[in-house]
Amino acid sequence: MAVGRVHRIVWAIALLMALIPIAPASARALEPVSAPDVTAQAAYVYDATANVELLSLNSDVARAPASTVKIVTAMVVLDNVDTTDQQVTVDAEDVTDPTSGESSMFLNAGDVVTVDQLLLGLMLPSGNDAARTLARFVGGKLLDGANGDPIERFVQAMNDKVAAAGLSHTHFLSPDGYSDSDDMYTTAYDLAHLGALALSYDKIVEVVSQSTADVTSVGPEVHQMSLINTNKFLPGSGDAAYATDGVIGLKSGSTEKAGACLVLAKRERGGNLVIAVVMGSDLQYDDNSNVTVDDRWDDMKAVLGSVESGFAWLNPESTNDVPGLKDEMAAWQVKLHDDSGLVIPMGEKRNLSYRLELKPAGPAKADAGRVLFFAGSDQIAERELVFQ
Repeated sequence: MAVGRVHRIVWAIALLMALIPIAPASARALEPVSAPDVTAQAAYVYDATANVELLSLNSDVARAPASTVKIVTAMVVLDNVDTTDQQVTVDAEDVTDPTSGESSMFLNAGDVVTVDQLLLGLMLPSGNDAARTLARFVGGKLLDGANGDPIERFVQAMNDKVAAAGLSHTHFLSPDGYSDSDDMYTTAYDLAHLGALALSYDKIVEVVSQSTADVTSVGPEVHQMSLINTNKFLPGSGDAAYATDGVIGLKSGSTEKAGACLVLAKRERGGNLVIAVVMGSDLQYDDNSNVTVDDRWDDMKAVLGSVESGFAWLNPESTNDVPGLKDEMAAWQVKLHDDSGLVIPMGEKRNLSYRLELKPAGPAKADAGRVLFFAGSDQIAERELVFQ
């Protein structure tokens, strides 16, 4: 039988479905691929669109997060500002010490910049000065005249954000992640889900996809800050060894305790959003605090390679990927409610088939039933149908 040609659709079934709900179908859970040999102490890859786990290595073990916390910093800022063109004055307490080794966008005390510019400084060069400036500004708004430390109030909002997302293995102490306290931690699993949540914000998508940006303060002494994204996987990064089509962000981070960390966002076929995380990759410095070894990039490359060798993303409306389905849906005047990519084991691409289960004809956009997808005899997915 040709691929994709399981067509047992009869009006007797359709009439029966009009009288009783379609019974839930039991889809086989996809097995994650094995993690490759990496220096990373934890790794996790998650298709946020399909809600499928693709790879897991110590993904529930708490580790120091470093600057990956800034993913949540950015969300809390955007949750609490009316517009990103609001101007903010940089406090002397939030400026980085040039001798400290902190990541910075090189703000000066008294600089007047916008929230938008600070978000660029936060997410591209991972500026701790941008993180503290934003936290002080937004934390002050959250205090609303009450006594308290605005940065502490902001961090409370960060932890509230994580809790509201249903993630229970993350706790933050700062908006920048610079501390290596045992009381600040997250997991690769939590980071992947926080990364997916962050990319539901259009502004964050806009910011983290930029390889470079120039920011100019408007006072007291006008100066320009040239910002470079730390993410080597961005297509515009200029790093031929790592730049990868489909990558749209997200955030790196490193401290002595955390090692080298990276949260990466990539669009696969069908538009599926895939979030990949490595934590605790080997990171070494020389006597002058210059990085001599940073294995997160090779670790992430190996992790992505394992996932993409193990899974395929198919477009359910493509006649090449799922022969016959598009024509058959047109004949029955139905369409997919969700046309995102199907995730299937790579070795089962040739065994893919489908079955339509239709309800009697109804008005446009009404529930029309479902289409079940199979790899061999195992159901691997289902999609709702609506009438055209």
